[in-house]
Amino acid sequence: MSAPFDLDAVVALCAEKSIGDLSFAPPNRVVFNEGDNADTMFLLAHGHVEVNVRRHAVSFLQGPAIVGEMALFENAPRSATVITLADCRLVELTLDDFNALTARIPGLTGFVVRTIAERLRRTTRYYADMLEFSVGMNDDAPEPTRKPLGLSSQTRKAY
Repeated sequence: MSAPFDLDAVVALCAEKSIGDLSFAPPNRVVFNEGDNADTMFLLAHGHVEVNVRRHAVSFLQGPAIVGEMALFENAPRSATVITLADCRLVELTLDDFNALTARIPGLTGFVVRTIAERLRRTTRYYADMLEFSVGMNDDAPEPTRKPLGLSSQTRKAY
């Protein structure tokens, strides 16, 4: 995952300044469900969670970590269900809470962006692996035509 970042210090600041909503959750507790309205993210200070999409486990996270972070950046329902696998300490943050934290700890923004980028990279590689596997299953399939993705010449002129 991302380069080391002291989420424990962020959680301590949350407790000290009463930022966010600190909670404890036992194993097998749903943190949020896929499809729920989303306007908060969570700092997983301690514990383990399972991330499910369409009832399939797609990831396991161990604290310290973040989960549900996309909710702060897009107006869309939750893309996954998160379930605790062990006792967890969680801090729920609204966008205002997140902004208050990043004003005090500017590196938090970079950590969240790097985490999102790494998860996207991992998902993209997984998707590409699945495509290669499915093409390999059909020996009669033509070799895919590979064209570089990029800006068209008209789009480049606009910049």
